[in-house]
Amino acid sequence: MYASKGGLDQAWLDIQPKDKHLGRLAAKLTMEETRQLYMCLKAKEPDQSWKVICDNYNRMGYGFEIKFYALRDWKLSTRNSTFKHLQQNLMRVGIDSHKLCQILREVQTDSDLAAEKLYVKPSRSDMTLLQNHIGQTEDVLDKWRKHHQATYDVLAKTLYRLNLSGILEYLTYEIGLKDQLKDRINDNREEIIRNIVNADIIDHMMTQLVISADDRRRIEQHAGQDDQNKVLLDIVMKRREPSYSVFVGLSSVTDQHYKVRLQKNYSEIICNIIHESIVDRLIECDVLSIDDRQKIEAGQSQKEKNRKLMDNLLHMRECKKGYTEFIKALGADSTYTDLARQIDNTEVTSNDLLTFERYLKSAGND
Repeated sequence: MYASKGGLDQAWLDIQPKDKHLGRLAAKLTMEETRQLYMCLKAKEPDQSWKVICDNYNRMGYGFEIKFYALRDWKLSTRNSTFKHLQQNLMRVGIDSHKLCQILREVQTDSDLAAEKLYVKPSRSDMTLLQNHIGQTEDVLDKWRKHHQATYDVLAKTLYRLNLSGILEYLTYEIGLKDQLKDRINDNREEIIRNIVNADIIDHMMTQLVISADDRRRIEQHAGQDDQNKVLLDIVMKRREPSYSVFVGLSSVTDQHYKVRLQKNYSEIICNIIHESIVDRLIECDVLSIDDRQKIEAGQSQKEKNRKLMDNLLHMRECKKGYTEFIKALGADSTYTDLARQIDNTEVTSNDLLTFERYLKSAGND
């Protein structure tokens, strides 16, 4: 539920709007409406701040950017940047506060694509096709595509919001296994270099006959771990299949090592945390939703609520962001600082990852 008789549903009023919500609102406001709203929202020197924002973007003809960055400037300037405050000031300047209900409502597309295509990362070739139809947006699309939530479903909903849904018919929605693996490695290259357990992975790759003893010598002639990992990664990228598949299955390019860390500390988490402030933080970071919180609160005891929270984190399609924000939320409370450090320093070996992979396959979740 997004609205009640008085405006937004109570569950939303104390939540801070995300940038995506401010972007949607900016698209629905005229420049003058935005200026009037900003004058009411901004507590300190609104006239001067508005002039600075306009000077920065007017000369480039970026009307939408002026509106968006004005709203974002308000959000960052105060702790009171909630939907409630936004709703009150929309009403104050005579703007229909129902716009907030509209920006919270998720778009329903009429795509007949199978779920396995909707929820994969768009291919690079489709991103190129998209640029041909909506202009030079290469940098923006490239940054978005690296985001953990970048899927064809999100892309379709965005184009529907912008009244550009006709472009969808030009996309192929096709991305092969090789392309997916190559993209996952490229998009996570720096993280792989920092995190992979080189010696163990080389052992397993030799067992699978995808690298040779000569490859191993070439890798291990370098003294530093990062340098060795770079050479290993170069070999994998040049060899292509089956090296891609074996490497991805063994390395921390997947989210499995985050899940392993959580599971290795599962009992301590369940027994020792109070969930409320942590869940609030995860909602603010767009990791959990209001609906998720309601399901968590349905637990009959603190432990049961904690189990539901962990269930959410462990079943995310990509766990990295959830894990990272969960650790930040724990670390922000002095009561849980040691626990956060313990979880984040938990060793994850290649054998752990292989055990976890076997478990997923036996459960039919790979």
